[in-house]
Amino acid sequence: MPLELRKAQRSKAYLKLAIASPSGGGKTLGSLLIAYGLMKAKYPKESDDFRWSKIAIIDTEMGSGELYVGATFDGVKIGRYNVVTLESPFIPSKYTEAIKLCAENGIEVVIIDSTTPMWSGPGGLLEEQANYTKRTGNSYTAWRDVTPQYKAFVDTMQQTPVHIIATVRSKQEYSIDKDEKGKLTVRKLGLEPEQRKGFEYEFTTFFEISTDHVAFGSKDRTSLFDQQFFKITPDVGVKLMEWLSSGEDLAP
Repeated sequence: MPLELRKAQRSKAYLKLAIASPSGGGKTLGSLLIAYGLMKAKYPKESDDFRWSKIAIIDTEMGSGELYVGATFDGVKIGRYNVVTLESPFIPSKYTEAIKLCAENGIEVVIIDSTTPMWSGPGGLLEEQANYTKRTGNSYTAWRDVTPQYKAFVDTMQQTPVHIIATVRSKQEYSIDKDEKGKLTVRKLGLEPEQRKGFEYEFTTFFEISTDHVAFGSKDRTSLFDQQFFKITPDVGVKLMEWLSSGEDLAP
């Protein structure tokens, strides 16, 4: 096929959003509120029951993803969304199968809660890499066997025509510094996601939530929340959907 030079245009798109926070920071609830906002913007005349029916959680947290059903937060009642439960071992292919299952059943917003077990949980990529290293004796070449599994997950996540909200656990990183008098001080460096390095580059938007439930747009190609501090509400999803829908129609 010959090369083609054409004018650039921004097409309508599906959201690929990652949300990182320490345990208890509000990843799951924030994801649900954003997902509801997306569907509220897309279906302004439909009922809340219909909107929630278009949302699914891929749950790796032993049922914690279902704890919010029926609860009310800031005037928003969490409806009955769908759930796909993943159990150990957390191999990447289970995640890809769950995403495809949701898409095949008409789900429009898929919340992956969380992606961290795929990296550091039982059967995750780090464990797989360690097993290959023991067998071959070479930790570097072991990644050659593990990386394709991770790439298959990323490709499925990016190419499946659904909105994806992927959560990831994070931990506070610290640095111990010595001043000119030799006194040691502890300095916070920020939150480090428990995922493969560069994970944030796979997404359109990346939010970090602190322990006091304040979100920060550390990366946002929509420019709506880039480098801003804010509280997650359904309005975040509404604004994102308006941006996603404002481009040209997607090619077949």
